[in-house]
Amino acid sequence: MALTKFEHGVLYAAAQVVRLHDEPQVAADVLKQAGLASADCSSLDEYDKESLREVNTIRGMGLTGLEV
Repeated sequence: MALTKFEHGVLYAAAQVVRLHDEPQVAADVLKQAGLASADCSSLDEYDKESLREVNTIRGMGLTGLEV
């Protein structure tokens, strides 16, 4: 299922938290609270996927579509 604009925005914001503040745990917490811990990120660009791969190492995260 395609991401909604809201979901895309939250994933983008989480990627920015990692990129700007090096806080993958905070980004993971935001995604978990938004119900996006297992979101399909395949429609995101590679730049955002790079940061979300780091988030995906946090316990409880199961983002998909992050393959290179």
